[in-house]
Amino acid sequence: MADSLAIAIRERVDAFLAGDLTLPQFQEWLVANTWDVEERGDPHATDLTYEIKLALAEHSRGDISGHELRDRMSEAIKTTVHMGM
Repeated sequence: MADSLAIAIRERVDAFLAGDLTLPQFQEWLVANTWDVEERGDPHATDLTYEIKLALAEHSRGDISGHELRDRMSEAIKTTVHMGM
């Protein structure tokens, strides 16, 4: 079902932002559930996945702070809601 993965990603981002998931828990879930995102036919999930993975990579390199990571993830889920939902 199209958009179901995008919804699940948004829910997990919300859980992370609320402190219900640690960053490693969120990353583990994201990797396990989006490794084949291009094949799912859900452009919103694909866009959201790559926005979040880019922010995570920048954070792991030290290019953005934890606060900036949270801001970027929050903005990503807001943007995709307005774009496609």
